[in-house]
Amino acid sequence: MIEQKRRCSSFLLVLRTATFLGIYFSMVQKIVLTPDHIELFKSFRFLAAWRPSASSYLNNPDIGWLKPGLQLTFNASIEIEPFSAIYTSTYHPGPGLSIQHGLCSIGSWSYSYSALPEGMKVGRHCSIAPRLKFLDSQHPVGRVSTGHISWRHNALLQLAEQDCGPRFKAEHFDIMGGKSYPKIGHDVWIGQDVVLSMGITIGHGAIVAANSLVTKDVPPFAIVGGNPSKIIRFRFPDEVIERLLASSWWDYDWRDFADIQMNNPEEFLSAFEERRLNIMPYRPSTLKLPEALK
Repeated sequence: MIEQKRRCSSFLLVLRTATFLGIYFSMVQKIVLTPDHIELFKSFRFLAAWRPSASSYLNNPDIGWLKPGLQLTFNASIEIEPFSAIYTSTYHPGPGLSIQHGLCSIGSWSYSYSALPEGMKVGRHCSIAPRLKFLDSQHPVGRVSTGHISWRHNALLQLAEQDCGPRFKAEHFDIMGGKSYPKIGHDVWIGQDVVLSMGITIGHGAIVAANSLVTKDVPPFAIVGGNPSKIIRFRFPDEVIERLLASSWWDYDWRDFADIQMNNPEEFLSAFEERRLNIMPYRPSTLKLPEALK
């Protein structure tokens, strides 16, 4: 009976793995960029390199690291809003995961000096400094060993198996810990050399200080820093934060209220709350990848 259960369990594991691989490979799409693709990115005002002015962007056939002949491998769909930028290519995840192109879903007027994982979502008006990293490669902590003998049949174990005999039966382990990449709200500023844990949310208006390790959700408009990070203070009093969140000013096109000064949050809110009655939310067309590149 025990042996029968083991065989059944092994069969189900193989079936689940085969199903996963079938879905995975059906999702993987490789696109070789053409000059027309580059023009498409340009029509959405997407920047793949820092440019000092609009004219230097518009008059340059090169938009940065996205170039004709470059092959992009997509494992999932992403959505890019106009007027956004990812200045650095190639996201290098933790050990055991595949290198990615560096693009992700990102909102208007956000920019990143770091290549980003495909599964990440960044809101509008965000500023991301260089060398942002993620704790996306985990080891099992609840097993007898955190080493590979219980979960990964790598070259070292294969050599030992050939030289010395059989190995332990590896049990499936999700190297990403069953969590998604962090979700970044609107108007977030992330300093350089920050490390983010998986599955967390960085709230609207938050600031993450340079060299921080963030392991928990960050509340809206909090300033956090340290290793592990802690709340240093909030940017504004509670009542101002509540009004800013209620205003959802990032849901609107800033060009519709560009005449309102932002130096004083309370004065801005008083004027914007009135202006909002007469303007429409910002709902731009988006660049859906890889669909738009086919």
